[in-house]
Amino acid sequence: MCAKLSSDEKNNMLLHFLDGITVSFNRQLKRKDGWVRGVDIIPYAESGKAETKRNKSFNVNDLHKQLRHPDKATTRLTGWAIGLNVTGTFQPCIAFLIGKAKKTCISKEPKATDYQPGEHILIDISSPSTKSHAGKKHSFLAVDTCTDASWSWFLKHKNEQYDVLIGFIKHL
Repeated sequence: MCAKLSSDEKNNMLLHFLDGITVSFNRQLKRKDGWVRGVDIIPYAESGKAETKRNKSFNVNDLHKQLRHPDKATTRLTGWAIGLNVTGTFQPCIAFLIGKAKKTCISKEPKATDYQPGEHILIDISSPSTKSHAGKKHSFLAVDTCTDASWSWFLKHKNEQYDVLIGFIKHL
């Protein structure tokens, strides 16, 4: 946005913009190292142009994205406060739904299972940042969901888990 700088007969600085708007810096504030120029800012509603802005229709979903995904009431009230005629039906976007998602409550009571012992086994492997005294770096865990029995092995390499698991299943 380009503007031309000039001054008037009262020594006020003027900025003349290409679209015909002129800003007059008619306030001066004395500082210890010079003067600071300023302007009086008039709210948009007092300038007499609020009626033309209120007639502008704006889609609620577009406004919702521009405002960074607030809830429906905040979107409509903000649009009304800045003088927009907010129209349309609110369609929640993915970002809004993720922000409003609730965590699922997990029951602390054990569930009854239909499994027999040894029929459903969960496995997990973890890699702590330090090695054991024997040079093993990975921990391999198997848990039977029916009996809650657990078995643990320590492995030097992750690719050893296949042989350990096959041997364990044969042992069961």
